[in-house]
Amino acid sequence: MISAVLRFLRNMYAAFALRIDREMELAEQGAAILDSGREPETDEERRAVDAYWDRVL
Repeated sequence: MISAVLRFLRNMYAAFALRIDREMELAEQGAAILDSGREPETDEERRAVDAYWDRVL
Protein backbone atom coordinates (compact mmCIF):
# COMPACT_ATOMS: atom_id res chain seq x y z
CA MET A 1 0.00 0.00 0.00
CA ILE A 2 2.74 2.46 0.97
CA SER A 3 4.77 1.54 -2.09
CA ALA A 4 1.77 2.30 -4.31
CA VAL A 5 1.41 5.74 -2.72
CA LEU A 6 5.12 6.43 -3.14
CA ARG A 7 5.01 5.26 -6.76
CA PHE A 8 2.03 7.55 -7.37
CA LEU A 9 3.83 10.52 -5.81
CA ARG A 10 6.98 9.81 -7.83
CA ASN A 11 4.95 9.67 -11.05
CA MET A 12 3.15 12.91 -10.20
CA TYR A 13 6.47 14.63 -9.53
CA ALA A 14 7.92 13.33 -12.80
CA ALA A 15 4.90 14.55 -14.77
CA PHE A 16 5.11 17.96 -13.10
CA ALA A 17 8.84 18.24 -13.76
CA LEU A 18 8.32 17.28 -17.42
CA ARG A 19 5.62 19.93 -17.78
CA ILE A 20 7.86 22.60 -16.27
CA ASP A 21 10.70 21.53 -18.58
CA ARG A 22 8.46 21.84 -21.65
CA GLU A 23 7.22 25.26 -20.54
CA MET A 24 10.79 26.49 -20.02
CA GLU A 25 11.82 25.23 -23.45
CA LEU A 26 8.82 26.97 -25.01
CA ALA A 27 9.67 30.19 -23.15
CA GLU A 28 13.26 30.01 -24.46
CA GLN A 29 11.91 29.68 -28.00
CA GLY A 30 9.67 32.70 -27.37
CA ALA A 31 12.64 34.72 -26.16
CA ALA A 32 14.58 33.80 -29.31
CA ILE A 33 11.67 34.94 -31.47
CA LEU A 34 11.46 38.27 -29.65
CA ASP A 35 15.25 38.72 -29.72
CA SER A 36 15.24 38.29 -33.48
CA GLY A 37 12.95 41.32 -33.73
CA ARG A 38 10.27 39.61 -35.75
CA GLU A 39 6.61 39.02 -35.00
CA PRO A 40 5.44 35.46 -34.29
CA GLU A 41 3.86 34.07 -37.45
CA THR A 42 2.38 30.71 -36.46
CA ASP A 43 0.22 29.60 -33.57
CA GLU A 44 3.16 27.65 -32.15
CA GLU A 45 5.35 30.76 -32.22
CA ARG A 46 2.57 32.77 -30.52
CA ARG A 47 2.33 30.14 -27.79
CA ALA A 48 6.10 30.33 -27.36
CA VAL A 49 6.02 34.12 -27.00
CA ASP A 50 3.08 33.85 -24.57
CA ALA A 51 5.03 31.30 -22.52
CA TYR A 52 7.96 33.71 -22.42
CA TRP A 53 5.78 36.56 -21.18
CA ASP A 54 4.17 34.25 -18.59
CA ARG A 55 7.65 33.51 -17.22
CA VAL A 56 8.77 37.14 -17.27
CA LEU A 57 5.68 38.56 -15.65
